Amino acid sequence: MDEYRWPNALPYEPPAPDRATRAFTQLQGELALLRHAIESAPTLQMTPEDFGARFEAAAVMARCEDQAMLAEAKRELTENARSLRATIGTAATIDQQNRNLWRAAGAASPLDAC
Repeated sequence: MDEYRWPNALPYEPPAPDRATRAFTQLQGELALLRHAIESAPTLQMTPEDFGARFEAAAVMARCEDQAMLAEAKRELTENARSLRATIGTAATIDQQNRNLWRAAGAASPLDAC
């Protein structure tokens, strides 16, 4: 009975891993690395309250920026309207002065026909 050897009896050398085993082992290592990367990501360590607070802060900042842009657009619109009124007023004044000059000269203004 001593002469009978059981399979894989000592000294034991494990068989070389086949392609599927090697691929699985490699995949297992990659998944472990991915899990470590995900678990250490700061976003994933935030609580829902932290996420809500950061989201609210970003929304407030965006609204402030929008309000500043709207205020600037309103200021520019007011400035352009003022400039346009001044230009129209100047043109009306020039037209009136030309009419007055023609009348003072005793002739009808070519613009009176309009």
